[in-house]
Amino acid sequence: MSPPPLALEIHYQIMGHITQHTDLSALSLCCRSFRDEAQRKLFRDPGNTDLTFVRQGKFFEVIIASPGRLAPMVKSYNLKTFVMDGPRAEQRRNAAAAALRLMCNLTTLSIDDRQSRCIYMTALLDCPFELHTLAVVRTGGRYTPNVDLLLFDFLRKQPSLRILTISGEKADPVITQSLRDDPTWCPNLVSLTVEASLMDIFLAKHRPIQHLDWYGPTSKELGQSSHLSSLKYLSCSSYLMANVSFLQTFQRMTSLILLDVYIHDADGEALVEQLYLHKNIPQLRYLILSGLVDIFATREPGPEDVRAAFELCPTLVYIDMSMATSVYDDLDTFDRFYPPDARGEMAKIVLRKDDVYAWKKAF
Repeated sequence: MSPPPLALEIHYQIMGHITQHTDLSALSLCCRSFRDEAQRKLFRDPGNTDLTFVRQGKFFEVIIASPGRLAPMVKSYNLKTFVMDGPRAEQRRNAAAAALRLMCNLTTLSIDDRQSRCIYMTALLDCPFELHTLAVVRTGGRYTPNVDLLLFDFLRKQPSLRILTISGEKADPVITQSLRDDPTWCPNLVSLTVEASLMDIFLAKHRPIQHLDWYGPTSKELGQSSHLSSLKYLSCSSYLMANVSFLQTFQRMTSLILLDVYIHDADGEALVEQLYLHKNIPQLRYLILSGLVDIFATREPGPEDVRAAFELCPTLVYIDMSMATSVYDDLDTFDRFYPPDARGEMAKIVLRKDDVYAWKKAF
């Protein structure tokens, strides 16, 4: 006589308490009722695990061998390069392209080409998925390479895209103008991480971009036609804020409610001056300060600098601060300061980094 099936409540309770990949793998071999749900959890975000070159290859083989069942389970994937160019790299690129074309329900894709090209952009053009999040990170030694123009064609096929990260620069001015003015190109983008040379393409009035993560140097002010007044969240570095061209652009961001600044070579004596807080951002509510303390600093940034920032910008609701004294320190916790009370005292609580940046989940 076969044993009676588990009650549905017990089944869900077991699945809800298992998160380790080894346990999920074992459970997927237990019985069919557990297999499907365990495999859905395993394949939902396989790229989030530490896949080696061999494991990534085996994963592609599994996806290609199961196009109807396992491939549609993948919702997020991080494609990485593990070998330099050669026959093995070409084989892996072909396998990656074949597997991605089968992941019809993929919503998040990260392409990390820090060592060599892990996939050609042409291979993505006929993929059936509709992305919510895309990150394309490519480096070429000491210099950031130009963006592959086919990436812009791929973005045209992803109208549902909301979060975009691109490393690269030097887009053709003609392309910049045509894409910026096209209301059907990236119409739903709300969060953008990009270098200054590409920013003009995206900052148009018909795109609802609210969060801008601006990294890398800039040598010129953004075009006056760039739409900045709708930005609510800005992430940047103190190096960038020291640039005159950036400051001219920064003064046009009149709707900011949150400013997130990484301070390079932080020194308490000059911290507030580095922020360039001004009265043209009357809605600024939240300030996040993180960074690395200068080894030659007169003093470390502290509560007195937070107090000075509150005086410069009285609209601030709180200021989060976390400063590392060594490159090996992890900025895992932040001190959250609240404005001085009637006695001049500032309340402070300690928060985890994930809680400080919880606002990013809105995108």
